[in-house]
Amino acid sequence: MQFLKCLVQRYDAATLFVVAATAVVALELSVMRILVPAPANGDDVMSGTLMAQICSPANLEKSSESLDVWERDTERYIERFTLNPEKWQKELLSMHAFNVVEIKNEVILSSTDSRKEHLLAADYAAENLELQSVMTGRTTLANINGNIYREGETISMRGGEILMRIVELGSTYAVLEHAEHDVDGDTRRTIHIADNMRLANGNRQ
Repeated sequence: MQFLKCLVQRYDAATLFVVAATAVVALELSVMRILVPAPANGDDVMSGTLMAQICSPANLEKSSESLDVWERDTERYIERFTLNPEKWQKELLSMHAFNVVEIKNEVILSSTDSRKEHLLAADYAAENLELQSVMTGRTTLANINGNIYREGETISMRGGEILMRIVELGSTYAVLEHAEHDVDGDTRRTIHIADNMRLANGNRQ
């Protein structure tokens, strides 16, 4: 009591009250911090539980095995696709109502078969190109299927699949060859002015 009286005499009552109240509040906060547990965060708990389940030794081992399998499969597919397709392609199967029909893969043409294809292309061109007229002069021009050509020019057929080069132009004929696949003149073909044009000009021979 003497100590309080001395304080009151030395300081005013308001100052002593503020100091005492501050001390009490600080003490209460300290006690609350010690005694009251901090609330647990639900999200943190859920995240921790999920991570514990995912990163369990069994799951990690299973994931490692899956990665090994995927790596082996990838290497096998890469190796297969880099090989000759004939070594890994399977025969095609056509499903029907009553049976299964095997469709053979298309056979790659040999050099002999390819040569026959070029000769047949030259025959096709000779049959479907019509020499309608020839205009002689300083430069000889030919009217073939309604288009004007000169020696050395090419005629495109089947959308560019066949290119026939005009080798020679005569007064009544034109000599053509397969522009890209001629060998020693084996694809050369000669077309003549159509018979109906000769009849129109009065030539009945």
